[in-house]
Amino acid sequence: MTLRKSMVLLCALNLTGCVVADMDSTNYEFVPYVQTIQKKGQFGHTDTAQRKQDLYQCGLDKNIDPDHQPFNRNQRVGGESMAQHDKRIAHLESCMKSKGYVLLDFSQCGPLKAPTGMCN
Repeated sequence: MTLRKSMVLLCALNLTGCVVADMDSTNYEFVPYVQTIQKKGQFGHTDTAQRKQDLYQCGLDKNIDPDHQPFNRNQRVGGESMAQHDKRIAHLESCMKSKGYVLLDFSQCGPLKAPTGMCN
């Protein structure tokens, strides 16, 4: 019986040390993918209209408005295979880099609730 009480007390003490500091899931909502594409030297001040035109020139479907629709890097279109998808995205990103853009990681932009100011 004493062993049982000791185990209950020990478990209770261990559980009190387990506290999750931040349960707000909105802290993990990141900027849209298009905002991670920034013009070199203009982070946070990239001309969004020019970026959109450059994306279209690099092969983005003209039916997609990257500023108002969920334009996602991992989104396959029209029943394309993974290989076709990978080739399309590689071409798009390579083309954007050739136009002077840098592809930032989402962590460099920060979550929507605490943006770093590097992505627009």
